[in-house]
Order: sequence, then C-alpha cells, then structure tokens
Amino acid sequence: MDHYASDASAVVEELDLRNVIHVGHSTGSGEVARYVANHGQSQGCVAAAVLISSVPPLLVKTDAHPDGVPIETLGGFREKLTANRSQFYLDVPSGPFGIRAFSETDQTEDLLAIAVPRSSSRETATRSFPTRSPR
Repeated sequence: MDHYASDASAVVEELDLRNVIHVGHSTGSGEVARYVANHGQSQGCVAAAVLISSVPPLLVKTDAHPDGVPIETLGGFREKLTANRSQFYLDVPSGPFGIRAFSETDQTEDLLAIAVPRSSSRETATRSFPTRSPR
C-alpha cells in the first residue's frame, strides 16, 4: 500500500491540489486510507475521505488477528493469478487487485489516524473475507 499512497501523494503535489475528497473502492479504499493518514493530512490537501466496500483493516491471520484468513488460502489466490491471470479475473468477480497489498497490510493505524471527515461503507460479510478488525 505504501507505493500506492506515495504515487497518490506525488500526483496531488504535482497538480497542487487542495481540499480534495479522496474516494476509494475495495482495495482502493486501503490506498485512500494509507494516503490520507501518511501524506494527505500533513500536506493539508484532504477535505474528506470516502471508503466504499473497503478491504478490512487486516485480512491475513496473524497473532494479533487470529480470526483472519490463513496465508495458505491467500497463497492459492496468488498461484492462480500467476498461472493464468485472464482466467483468474473471470473466476474472481471482484476483478483485478493486489492480493498481497490488500491482504497483508495492516491498516488499523491508518484508519485510526484519519482526522478529516470520513465516510465508510462495507458489507457486513462476504463469502471470501471476514469483516472484523484485529481490534
């Protein structure tokens, strides 16, 4: 997520944008959260953040997040993506995304650090992923 947030920061700086409302969907909401928490607020560029059907703050199972998805499950996603990318996108209706970026990045602190107005919407459950935060 760091490189996505850095890219967003570079674009905002280059275009000298101010009071921007950043909107992200799914993995893009993680990018918005990371950007706002680590770049945008300190640059004074962010008016608000909108996170739509956002990825959970942390998806993968860890000691701090025992209810997460086992890394082996995510490894299967990676293997299928590497073996046949086109078929993978047909098989997974949510489309292309960075599996490692959205599954192994803990964004709990990013979400806690956002001080600008934020609107979030997320399903209460999906077939693939839990929605509980590690905290």
